Parts: sequence; structure tokens; C-alpha cells
Amino acid sequence: MFDIDLKNAQITEPPTESGSDAACRSMPRKQGGLARLTRLAVVVLAAGVMAFGTAPATEALAQQSVDVVKSIQGALAARGYDVGQINGFAGSETTAAIRAYQERAGLPVDGKASRALFEHLKRETVRAIQLSLSARGYDPGPADGLPGHKTTRAIRLYQAQARLRVDGEATQALANHLRRETVATVQRMLTERGYDPGPVDGFAGRKTSAAISEYQAMVGLPADGEATDALADHMLREMVKSVQRMLAVLGYDAGTIDGLAGSKTKSAIEEYQRRAGLDVDGEPSLELVEHLTRETVKSAQRLLAARGYDPGPADGYPGRKTAAAIRDYQTRAGLPVDGKVSLILLEHLNASAGISARDAPYAGPGDVVIGYQRDEFEPVYEVSDTFAYSDGRVETILRVGSDRVWWRTRAGDSLTTHRNFILPRIAWQTATGSGEATVDMNADDAWPSSRRKAVSFGVSVFWTPADAPGTATKSTETWGCRRKGGERISVAAGVFETIPVVCKRSNPPPAAWHTRVWYYAPAVRHYVRRDDLLHGDDGPYRIELVAIRPGGHDWPPAVRAGLEQRVQDMLENGEIGSEGRWRSTAVGEAFVMKATGEFEGPDGVPCRTYVLVRSQTPDPRAYPAVACRSRESDPWLVPVLDQDKGAVGPLVTN
Repeated sequence: MFDIDLKNAQITEPPTESGSDAACRSMPRKQGGLARLTRLAVVVLAAGVMAFGTAPATEALAQQSVDVVKSIQGALAARGYDVGQINGFAGSETTAAIRAYQERAGLPVDGKASRALFEHLKRETVRAIQLSLSARGYDPGPADGLPGHKTTRAIRLYQAQARLRVDGEATQALANHLRRETVATVQRMLTERGYDPGPVDGFAGRKTSAAISEYQAMVGLPADGEATDALADHMLREMVKSVQRMLAVLGYDAGTIDGLAGSKTKSAIEEYQRRAGLDVDGEPSLELVEHLTRETVKSAQRLLAARGYDPGPADGYPGRKTAAAIRDYQTRAGLPVDGKVSLILLEHLNASAGISARDAPYAGPGDVVIGYQRDEFEPVYEVSDTFAYSDGRVETILRVGSDRVWWRTRAGDSLTTHRNFILPRIAWQTATGSGEATVDMNADDAWPSSRRKAVSFGVSVFWTPADAPGTATKSTETWGCRRKGGERISVAAGVFETIPVVCKRSNPPPAAWHTRVWYYAPAVRHYVRRDDLLHGDDGPYRIELVAIRPGGHDWPPAVRAGLEQRVQDMLENGEIGSEGRWRSTAVGEAFVMKATGEFEGPDGVPCRTYVLVRSQTPDPRAYPAVACRSRESDPWLVPVLDQDKGAVGPLVTN
């Protein structure tokens, strides 16, 4: 016969002396035959009880021992140990696996499938479940290996969301499910990062382990090749960081780049998704990373093209032309040359342009200088933006094409211009007549980038007087334009870093300019001053920018009123250099605003300069303006632009 020690789950030899023998020994030995007969009866009776009364219990206990060994084998197999067959019998393979686990776990090494090992593994299984659930955002309580009510509730929540049978039990099957889910997450993220972990199947084979080790070595983690919850959490946080960085590069305010999807990050994702026409859920995901990656590639392509490089079309796909342009830029900028689009490249492109995705494009105490050092960026225009100048002109954009812009003046005149404003107008119509002009070169080639500091081109001008519609005249001229070094200038709308572009023309009409200087401010993507030198004049005829008012032709009146009120509040209460923000989810717009300077205007009225920066675009644009008021109780009004509301007149006249 054998007995089972439940405490240690080991099969042991029975005691050498039975309970019946002890009972017989306790009887008086001096009772002769009766005593011997009684002893014999007790022995027989005891033997009968043991033979018939304990057999089922012994079988049950033996089955428990088999179940314990099976559970140990299953738990070890789930941890990657080779236990042989999971059959409830502790053979040599199971023993070796137990010894290996005990050694690794810091347990006494005896190779026995004991109840103590079973309980240890059970607690570790519960603890693994608690850690996995915690990594997924659930609250299972402390990771102590004890399945309390918090753990049970978290398991039930997870099971319901994962469409599993809801029982709240911390089983090895649940641990295996969570483990496969973790491995699949790691495999998917490795694949997205260009590694080869094999199929995304939730099983950590040799390919997966090798890919993990390669990734870990690349990012400076201990290269153990293990697909753990900690690794998945690290990769998820890195994914969120990538989303945050790309959103920041594209002009969204995703908050601190910390890998945590907080309220700011979720709001920025929602805003991006809304503008991009995606399903709006505010959640970082690999699909979002893919979309943002294409957008950042497009941004890099646009930035490179604006600097005179040829990255091919801005389509979001880094082909050979893009790679060649990147290598060229990296070589000139002193960066490691790999020809790849990366966040480091984008940050360098933007940084070299003086752009910070979350900072307004201005700096310095006192009168704030508005400017980027991105002098190769070509002019950009948006429908319904309005430009006001010191000579009283007000021009509003009606339409924007690929290479031309259609305008309407306050006086009702219509204009068609090249996007490249240094070129002559394409067409114009006024009360005195209509004109057209043609240029005998590609208009895009005329923009004087740093690579082509001087350009020349022929111009043909056709003019038809209003009182003689059939008598058009033609004149031909040669224009030469050259960019000069950067210059900081002060105009009505503020202080700007500018790139002067000097244009001269041969055979100008009488009383027309022979030399024109444009002061281009890359921050606003337009000129802020224009000086014309005329024959016989002592000084230049100067026009300065007074304001650029952002469009929003399709904005509801309440949204427009909200922005205007925010500007009034900033002008009334804000310190010079202080920053405010305005956002409207209704129209998907956001502006950073800042008071940039103050001075006395005509008749000593107080004036303030300020700037709005549209931040929800790949290239943040500045909208500068000056506002004055006659009395303290009056609102701040923009000269020229708010003339109908009683604003003071032009600040600069010639």
C-alpha cells in the first residue's frame, strides 16, 4: 500500500507499523487466548476497513497529484520550457524543465513537481495576468499574485471587451491568451518598424526573438529577445511619442512628447483626424502612424522643394528623387547622409527655418521680431485672406490656383497675379482700362532662391484704355531681379526679418518705376514693404503692410466674432510678448496670438502690433497687424482695414 502526502504531492512508503498493531500493543498481554483472539479480531477488522473504506479516497488523491503535475507542466510549457508531454507524469523532461525554472526563479532546485511549486506557479500566473491587465489600462490592484476582487473585476472587464467567456477566473488559459496578444502586438509593431519577426501570429518563435533582440539593441535595451508586456509597453509608448512628434511637426499641439496619450494628445489626434477625413476617435494607433508618416513625408518633400531641391511630387512616398534630394540636403547641412525621411530630418528642416511647431514664429524682448530664417520658402496664399497697405489699398483673395492668385480690391477692381509676386500682374481691370502681361520664362524659375540669386526675363505688356477698347498698345521690357542679404525692418504691422529682392527693368513707361525693392518676410509668406524708385524722384515711393487678416469665408459669424473678441482681450490685457491661444473645433482652426509691440500713432493715439499664427497647418503662417484706438472705451481697430468703423487713417503716406 501507498499513502499520498498532499502537502508535498509526493508518493511515499507507508509507516512500518499500522494503527491496528499499535491498538493491539496497547491491550494487556496477560489475558491468554481471549486476548490473542481479540487482537486477531481487531487486526482483521482494521484490515477490512482499510481495504474497503479508503480505496476511493486513495484514487482521488492520486488523481489530484496527476492534476497538479499537469498544471505544473502546462504552466512551464507556457513559459517556454520543454516538459515533454503534458500528461501528469513527471518524467525526465519535466524534471529537467522544473530544475531549469527553479534555478531561473531563484527557488531551491530539486526538480520535484511539488504542491509548493504548483502554488508558486499559480501565483506567478495571477501576477502575470495582473501585470498584463495593468499594461492594458485596467485596474487589477497590486501585482501580488492574489486574485482579489479588483483582479476579478478587471478580468471580467477584459474578458467582456475581448469577447471571451466572462468568468473572472485568473487561469493559465487567460494568461496564455494575454501572452499571445502581447506577442502579436510586439510582432505587429516590429513589422511596422521594418523588422522581420515572421508572421503576426502571437507565437514567439526564433524569427520573433531575433527581431526583438535586434530592436532592443538598436534602442539601447538589454537584448534578451523576450516579447514581454514591458517591451510591448515600451514600443507602445514609442509609438505614441512618434504620433506626438509627427503631430508637432505638422503644427498640432499634442502636449509634452512623453509617450502618454493624455487629453492634449487625444485632442490633437482628433483635430488631425477631422481635418484628414479619418474616423475620429482620438486614439493613437499603427494606422494613424502610417497616415501621419505619409503626411510627414509630404511635408519633407514640400520643405525640400521650397529650398530649391527636387524631391519629385509631394505625394507622401519617398522615391528615388526624394532620397536623392534628402542626401543632397543632408550633405549640405552636415547631417548623417542616409537619404531617408525621418523626424530628425523634419525637425532639422524646420529648425533651420526657425520654425518650432508649438512656438509662434517670433522671439526677443520688447518689440518682438517676426521672422523665420526660411528665406527660400515661396509665397503662400489662402482664399479670403485680406491684405491692407499703408497707401489705403485693401486686397482680398478670391481664388488660388497652382501658379496664380485672383484678387478683388476694396474699390471693386479685379486682379490676377502670379503666386510669385515679383512678376508683373497677369491681368487687371480698373476704371481707366484693362491690361495684360506675359512673361517669357517659367514663372516658378523667377523666384530668386539662394541657389539662383539673380534672374532675368522678358515682359510684354498689353494695355487697352477704357475709352478706346479697340486700341491696345504693347510694350516690351527686360526685368532683372536679384536677392540681397537678410535685413530686419520695421513697418506698420511690426518688426520683421526680411529678404530684400531688387528688381530693375529696362524701358519703363514714363513716371513708372525703374527700380523696385520687395521686402519679403518668410514668416508671412508675403512682402511687408515695397519701395519704388521713379525717374526724377529724390526718394522711394514706399508702401508698407498694415495687416493681414486670416480668411474664414465659410466660418459661422459666431466663430469669427469669437476670434475677434479674443484678439480684443489680448490687445487690452496682454503684456508685450505674452502669448494667448484660440481654437475652434467647429471650423477646425487654431491660432497662437501675441502682442509684439506698442507705439503712438497719428495724433498720439495708442497703437499695438500683434500677430496671429495659424498653427494647424504643416507650415505655420503668421498674420501680423497693427491696431489703434482713439479713446480708452473704444475697441482696438486696424487702420485701413477697419476704416468703415472709424479706425485712424494710413500710418505711412508718401
